[in-house]
Amino acid sequence: MLKHELRSELEKEIERRVAAMSEDERDHLRTVLYEFVLCYDTAGDDCAVVLFGTKDKLDNVITMNCSGMSAANIMNEAYDFFGYLNTEGAPPKQMFN
Repeated sequence: MLKHELRSELEKEIERRVAAMSEDERDHLRTVLYEFVLCYDTAGDDCAVVLFGTKDKLDNVITMNCSGMSAANIMNEAYDFFGYLNTEGAPPKQMFN
């Protein structure tokens, strides 16, 4: 398939999926896309690490405007952040002994 034809098919698929979204989902998508666009400003510090997968496994990782080391640092911070979210409001450890 020619590059132009592939792009056209991709655009049609995106339009179909966006049309099927609720207004809240579209608003969320706009916010996500805005954050991605900020990463393309190479003069800025905005960057992203995007993980793709299923509930069971990681399929792909994309970095935007950051090195492998910066991406690893972001992932370490994300690990700490999700650890905090998962334990927020939990009883103290000693109550489980």
